Amino acid sequence: MSLTSVYILSSIPASLDSIMHMCVYAEPNMHVRICNKEEQLKDVLILYDAHDATFQDVENTVKAYQSNAIVLLLNEEQFLKYDKFYDLGVFDCIPVKSFNEDYAKKIFYHSEQYLNLLNANLSLKKDYKNIFDRNPFPMAIFDKETLSFINVNEAAIHKYGYSKEEFKHITLKDIHLEEEHQKLRRILSIPKTFGHIGIWEHITKRGSRIKVDVSIHKVTYKGKGCVLALATDVTKKLESLQKERENNQKFEAIFKYTTDAIVLINNDNEYIDCNPAAEQLFGYTKEELLNKKTGSFISADQKFPKTISKNHFDKLATQKHTVEYTRKNGSRFYGKFNSVENILPGLHLSVITDVTNIVLEQRKNELSNLIYQAAHAKEKHHKKINKLTRKICKYINWHYAELWLNERHTNKFVLEAKCINTQSKIFDKLGNATNFELVEEQVNILKEVAYNKGTIWWNDIKNHPKFFRSNLVEKEGVTTFAVPLFDSENKTEITGAIVFYNEFEIKKNELLVKTIESITPLLFSELSKTILEKQYVTLFDKTNDLISFSGMHGYFTEVNRSWEKITGYTKDELKQLHWKDLAAKEDHALIDEIIIKLQKGKNIKKFILPIFTKNKEKIWLSWNINSNLKTKTLYAISRDITKAKVEKTYALKLLDELSHILDSSLDIICTIDKTGKFLRTNNATERILGFTKEEFLSKNYFDIVHDKDLPATKTIFNKVLKGDKIRYFENTCITKNGKALNLQWSKKLDEKSDQLYFVGRDVTDLNETKNHLLKINEALKISNERFDSSLKATNEAIWDYDLKAGTVYWSDSFERVYGYKLRNNTEAIEGWIERIYEGDKERVSASFDEAINEKKHVWIEEYYFKNANGKLHYVLDRGYLIFDAFNNPVRIVGAMMDITELKNKTKTLEIQNNRLKHIAWLQSHKLRAPLANILGLIDLLTDVGIPYSDEEKLDILHKLQASSEQLDAVITTIVKKAIYVELEDKRM
Repeated sequence: MSLTSVYILSSIPASLDSIMHMCVYAEPNMHVRICNKEEQLKDVLILYDAHDATFQDVENTVKAYQSNAIVLLLNEEQFLKYDKFYDLGVFDCIPVKSFNEDYAKKIFYHSEQYLNLLNANLSLKKDYKNIFDRNPFPMAIFDKETLSFINVNEAAIHKYGYSKEEFKHITLKDIHLEEEHQKLRRILSIPKTFGHIGIWEHITKRGSRIKVDVSIHKVTYKGKGCVLALATDVTKKLESLQKERENNQKFEAIFKYTTDAIVLINNDNEYIDCNPAAEQLFGYTKEELLNKKTGSFISADQKFPKTISKNHFDKLATQKHTVEYTRKNGSRFYGKFNSVENILPGLHLSVITDVTNIVLEQRKNELSNLIYQAAHAKEKHHKKINKLTRKICKYINWHYAELWLNERHTNKFVLEAKCINTQSKIFDKLGNATNFELVEEQVNILKEVAYNKGTIWWNDIKNHPKFFRSNLVEKEGVTTFAVPLFDSENKTEITGAIVFYNEFEIKKNELLVKTIESITPLLFSELSKTILEKQYVTLFDKTNDLISFSGMHGYFTEVNRSWEKITGYTKDELKQLHWKDLAAKEDHALIDEIIIKLQKGKNIKKFILPIFTKNKEKIWLSWNINSNLKTKTLYAISRDITKAKVEKTYALKLLDELSHILDSSLDIICTIDKTGKFLRTNNATERILGFTKEEFLSKNYFDIVHDKDLPATKTIFNKVLKGDKIRYFENTCITKNGKALNLQWSKKLDEKSDQLYFVGRDVTDLNETKNHLLKINEALKISNERFDSSLKATNEAIWDYDLKAGTVYWSDSFERVYGYKLRNNTEAIEGWIERIYEGDKERVSASFDEAINEKKHVWIEEYYFKNANGKLHYVLDRGYLIFDAFNNPVRIVGAMMDITELKNKTKTLEIQNNRLKHIAWLQSHKLRAPLANILGLIDLLTDVGIPYSDEEKLDILHKLQASSEQLDAVITTIVKKAIYVELEDKRM
């Protein structure tokens, strides 16, 4: 069946037009039609733009056109589910954005085979013999699983050389190359029911190889899952296409890929065709070049004829002309013009070769000769430089030039030479100075413009606001361009510049720029020898790197001071040594290999070789060695990397120690790939699960998970694959002995290594521990409730002082007793100190610091403390110090009790006691004297043995009365004091 028509089905007009255009471009002879849903179609190709349709709509449409080859154009979201769409029985599914002319060509070609195969499959039940056995193309039915042939047609027997009976004893693998077996299995496993599977190389019974284009359709044959295959021999077709392709490539290479511009000219001197090289050379597109006259691109000052008539071609065919052309962007190039007349009637061929580089090389050689002659004249240095500048200025025919060079040791530019090449007096205003320093801003201008503009800049320096010749340039209107001089080895460091001036306004000439640019290396070389020698000495001796020159056999010829400083050898001693004299014997063979490579002109980069100093100290050097076969010199720059080497060794040691630490871990630490296979593990695997490392690494993570936890485990595993970090996931794992353990896992994906890191902990006994902790927490809760209740019932303010933070936490009773409201019940220690009564502050602070410094376990003080209203409370403050593992105090927990009332009562009792003591003293002292007197006088009166006169008795009575009055006074005093004490007791 030959495909001549394609139908397009789409509900979007813009999409419909786009698909139609691509089909027409892909095959101009193809009839492209819009699909009418009412039209009955069969055996045709339908392009169905379904990117805005629902799956149900697609399914209904495919069913309506099931006897056709349907290609679905899907959006990105639909294409992610392409298997679902393939199951509908379509020919192919592609993203709508990927559909283009090339893909349309492939669909047109393969759909013919597909429709043939589809018809054959649909007709198997009706006319199997006619469609299958008599089909001119080889067809076969084979078992989908075993790949054994079940039936083949006559065309297959003829093509492959096997009889029908022999086919039954071979499989599909026997006619395929061994390297294609895996690919074959993969394609057959795709859910797609039928379709084109590409071009394969098959092997016939005789061993010859043929190329076949294969399409398949999965069918049920005699109750088995089978595949119907149709193979078309395309061996000769491919060979023919290859030869045709090679011929086309040769033809295209002549016209399309040559570096010379080829143009075709008609009798009206117009370009009618050109190759890509012509577009690139002239800077115009092909469309812009066509219909232009031949002389349109020749520079205005050329003598070459701009209109080329037929009479010119005879002359041009035998003569070669070098012409200066102007590109679209205004730049110029030199082209050698050759032509051939009438390659076809009225069609002439011209070949233009870009010889710009050749002409520039000629001018470079001429200018180089002038520079060389001036530089090697037997004159003083300053005169040589002036002569060089003058030669260049005259050669390019500009009016004035200045040469500036950078003295590296001063980092300043100086005017080394100047030249006037005109009769005009405008440049005389610059003065006769031959050597003066630029200010820093002017030096920066040279550097800035050079760095920004590359190698040559034209008028940019003139337009710079800080250009040091700006006054002259603006007044006189001169044109300037400058050539920065760079070290040929270091393009980022400007060494000098030549600034040229022309008293006329001149447009930029790229050819002149290239000419000057080409001689800058030679100019730099000749002008800067003295400066370079100074720079070399400075760099050579002041760098920290070890720089050395050696002969081609490895003997030092020159070294810098860093070699002396690091090795301890003098320069003269080092010049007597070979590289191997500084190295260990085991490295001598390696050094010989390096020298052989250098002798062949190969450079060595970052070569690590340890050497020994004069004091036998080992140091590690990283070498970069360049070989110059012309001068037979080895240039080496070495860097001392001993410190880095030691640090690397230390890092490796740490890595080894880390490995030991991991193996000592009580938890399983392992890495797993994205399929769940274990990659690495530690020793805890054997302790917890009983598997050796080798046994464990041969398993998959899901192999050790209990069946009941597999679904949840796989869900978590997929989350980890998406980048989620999982912590404390528990599942049941089976040990080597079959015991079930509860493991708690933390999991993370490492995106760099594409591996998963797992840490597993045995938490089998965790429930018992949790229950125990719950009981402890309940007891703590009850204890805390009791503690909080006791705090509310007391005037004590509990406090906790954090020595490191310098903050004090107060219990809620602090606000209730003293009236202070604190944020989060916390304040700085200074707040507590400020509230201590001034008379007690110094004493209390001193004793508090003493307790901390002397690491006492208990601190107790009594003092007056101000509340929020300014009232003083007498408090008893006690603190208990808490120490860390190093016996350093870290916290003090205490309680401050308000004992003001107790203090007042105690003071009253002291007064009462003093009064009682005074009463007792009165009783023991004051009362005793009069009472003794009375008792003595009574004894005198009652003593019958003593005769007293009346006068004496009267005297005794008077004394007795006086003692009684004295006793009465004492008793009265005691009674009064006792009554006062009794009243005070009642008041208290």
